[in-house]
Amino acid sequence: MLTHRIQNSGVNVMSKRGNVLRNRAKGEGMLVGPPGNYMLYTESQTPCSLGCPAGVDIKAYVNLIADRRYEEAVQIIRMANPFPGICGRVCTHPCEAECGRKDIDQPVSIRSLKRFASDYELSRKKSGIAQPIIHRQKIAIVGSGPAGLTAASDLALAGFHVTVFDSTREAGGLLSWGIPDFRLPKNIVRSEIRDIQSLGVEIEQGKKIENPIELIENGYSVVILAMGCQSSILPGIPGEGSINVVDCLDFLKNVSEKKINKPPGRVVVIGGGNAALDSARTALRLGADVTVAYRRTEEQMPAGPDEITHAKEEGIDFQFLAIPAEICSDNSKLTVKFQKAKLGESDASGRRSPMPIPDDYFSLEADRVIMAIGSKPELAGFEKSGLKLTKRGTIETDEDRMTSMKGIFAAGDIATGPSTIVDAIGSGHCAAAGVLKFILGEDLSEKKHGEMLIVDAEAPETSQRGGTCFIPVKKRQSTFDEVELGIEERSAITEASRCRRCGSCGVCSVCLAVCDYRNAVISVPGTGESELAKVPFELVKQVMDNPEEKWNLESSGEKIPLNIEPLLATVDKTFCIACGKCEESCPYKAIRTIFYTDGNSHAQIEPSACRGCGACLAACPTGAISMGYMGDANILPRLHDAVKNAHTNNNIVIFSCLWKDPEPSIRTEPREIKLQCTRRASPALLLEALALGAKAVAVRGCADDECHYLPGTWMGPDVVESCHAILEAIDIESGRISYLDDDDSIEKFTKDVQAFKKFQSTAGKIPELKSNLGRCLNAIQILMTQPDREFEIKSNCKILLGCGCLATSEPAFEAYGLHESHVLESIGFLLEKTGINYEIASGIHISGTSLKKWGLDSLYETYSESIVKRLNDSNAKSIVLTTPKSFNSFKEMELACSVEPLPGILKDKLSGSFMKSHGTVAYHPACAGAGDFDEDCLELLGLIPELKVQKIEGKCGDTGWRDVSNESRKMARVLLKSAEQAGAVILITGSTRCAAHLHAVTGGWCTSPVKVMDIYTYLASRLGGEE
Repeated sequence: MLTHRIQNSGVNVMSKRGNVLRNRAKGEGMLVGPPGNYMLYTESQTPCSLGCPAGVDIKAYVNLIADRRYEEAVQIIRMANPFPGICGRVCTHPCEAECGRKDIDQPVSIRSLKRFASDYELSRKKSGIAQPIIHRQKIAIVGSGPAGLTAASDLALAGFHVTVFDSTREAGGLLSWGIPDFRLPKNIVRSEIRDIQSLGVEIEQGKKIENPIELIENGYSVVILAMGCQSSILPGIPGEGSINVVDCLDFLKNVSEKKINKPPGRVVVIGGGNAALDSARTALRLGADVTVAYRRTEEQMPAGPDEITHAKEEGIDFQFLAIPAEICSDNSKLTVKFQKAKLGESDASGRRSPMPIPDDYFSLEADRVIMAIGSKPELAGFEKSGLKLTKRGTIETDEDRMTSMKGIFAAGDIATGPSTIVDAIGSGHCAAAGVLKFILGEDLSEKKHGEMLIVDAEAPETSQRGGTCFIPVKKRQSTFDEVELGIEERSAITEASRCRRCGSCGVCSVCLAVCDYRNAVISVPGTGESELAKVPFELVKQVMDNPEEKWNLESSGEKIPLNIEPLLATVDKTFCIACGKCEESCPYKAIRTIFYTDGNSHAQIEPSACRGCGACLAACPTGAISMGYMGDANILPRLHDAVKNAHTNNNIVIFSCLWKDPEPSIRTEPREIKLQCTRRASPALLLEALALGAKAVAVRGCADDECHYLPGTWMGPDVVESCHAILEAIDIESGRISYLDDDDSIEKFTKDVQAFKKFQSTAGKIPELKSNLGRCLNAIQILMTQPDREFEIKSNCKILLGCGCLATSEPAFEAYGLHESHVLESIGFLLEKTGINYEIASGIHISGTSLKKWGLDSLYETYSESIVKRLNDSNAKSIVLTTPKSFNSFKEMELACSVEPLPGILKDKLSGSFMKSHGTVAYHPACAGAGDFDEDCLELLGLIPELKVQKIEGKCGDTGWRDVSNESRKMARVLLKSAEQAGAVILITGSTRCAAHLHAVTGGWCTSPVKVMDIYTYLASRLGGEE
């Protein structure tokens, strides 16, 4: 798309300049402001992860180590690499060559950190859990090297029955016998193979497969060939077949199997790869005098630089620019003749070719010569299979790793030629993905799009690369003990902290507090163009502290004004009631409730700890917390637009996590609202979507272990579950709101809600409130008038109990964690003691008079007529109301039955039933004014022997949660102070709504000794228990 469009209050606006922000290359522009200059460009995957053939999320696990979360770090590694312990020791670490620190000082020691995390896990490892087999197809894998076992792990996790066939006695291929113990101890290999077997993978050892077609004929749906390159390449020189001229792989295998204890005195190793150096260092430990001869220079050796250094330290001699010409044998004594060389032009590998120098030779005496110049696949017996081969003698495959024969795949060195362990792991992943595409039609390839990055233009401070520990050189020369001892914990944390956190936030597996970056929305004023950006924290703090400062994008001589909107939470102290719910919800411990002795307390957010997950915004009942673009003031217009456009999607509105998509973006479809996390979707937002006219709401998030942020007490599925409780209470199908953690679920959800009716559109009618809970209660009032289930009252019971707002407000209060009220239980207990035969008037809640005030006349009339008809058609003589507001409202209806307050019924039936209660209580009448209801409550309290009751005048600050602020908190504090001065130890409220308000606004900080109780809970406590 050449131009970028973003919805803003229902209007699509196109940037006049085109894409000012998106897909900007590094160096194409500079963000300039008063504090300094910043580079602005687009980047996707981190360079280190792009350099990793296995695709490990390196930035994530390195930063988990920096945060001391070692087990989680290993879990991240294992998501892409089933061999963290092996690769932590012998990986060639191509990732480090791409590290963002390489141009500053030195790359991060990524391999050492991988080993540290895997070693930490090793002593604490739990036994694996076999994966359930959910597919009928069986998979056969030939070869148990890193490629074959990686594919086996992937396919077992995908739910397939996997069998690995290996011709040797021990699984692992070259891992088990081709790398000496001083580099890779066998217990590490066996441990990680057992981990793969624990998934349910079967390994049949000592079974050689001659023809893959036989496996297909025996019932396997797919075969993956992963036998590696185990046939040596010889230089083609005279004497190469002489006695005591051996292949490096045979030599290493014989040593591993204890068939060689001590080689002859002098050994010449011909070759320059890791196998050559492994052979040389092994021969040295067996007591030989070793020389390595290589036809190019040291800089061009394929072996890792660390291995070359170790070999030199241990006393191995090197001869470079030496081309083997001839091997002469005389009574088991060997003379190797070399022709000296010089470097010529570069060859296909990019290295300069060795050019023989005419008539310039030298010789080395040897008791044994080890050939290590290369290897190739051993395909003897496969001639009849019909597999096509490449010119290099490897098996030809397509982009999905399928061979020329349908259902037969190839992975690892047998398809690519000799490569590294981590290359083989990557090849195994590709083969497994190809199998899934072949069998299930699933294409798992995922293109990661870029995210805008803002980076300080000045180079960061340099730091010293952390080193690992080794056993002494003298000891190395005579032992097969592991040479490298690993990195210590303190050093690992320091080294991990050197990571620059390159790449977009979207590629991070988890957002950690140790990261120096935050997210912000960058926009071009007047164009509608906005982008999510990864921004240094110091810039975010600067913008928050100095919102008046101007920022420009300077590019090609042009200055383009930009707005920067940090996605960090802020608290408006005016509306904070210090309830502490934000503090409970924050997984990063960024929020603290500050308490003052004068009662003027509020929540305080530490910006350096906040990650912007949005949990606190959704958990705040008063709307005191905001977050710029992701604040309710900005989300609500987008919600109105989404409901308006939902007709294109069966009237379903979707709230989705922006990190779930390959491209983390705030751009949305017309019917979709993007959030930074589904935990940001408050009960108010989800219910408002239905109240505005949507048929259903899908919350599209992540699985439990895939969330971009740290897990907390307030998560997307929890929000949806709390909405279910509210919907059930008002007779709406709870399935209208659903949490979906995979893309397939949306189709099923669409079918499930197809038969549901569409709610009446109320756009522009619902009052705009700051309070989350107030908005939630308003949405409930609208939805309760349009139930999915209607109940006819056909009971012969003469008394009906109308629960009023209790049945609707209590689930809402509990959704916001304000209190766990048991008012309805107390009412049931009191009525049981009276012996009254009653029935709850199901589906009849409150009168709905607010709807008329909001201009929803037709909705009010339909609902009101329904209540009147159902009550008048019943045989009831009276309806008893539990709350003062409901009592007053129902009295105004034209009902055939009488309307009675519950306290009036109780006072006539419970006289003489209460225990003595020494002391004084204060009584707070309902703020809305209740008249007869309050008088009955006072008379009820008067029935309790020896109880002194003081009526306290004044407002508690309750506004039905429509206008909650610290002023209402002060009013509550004054009321409690009055009760305390009256000598009361308990403040009893005639209105349950007043009690709920007082509980919420005085929670945590209140130093008053006065306890708040609603009238029913207090009365129930006086019918039993201790005095």
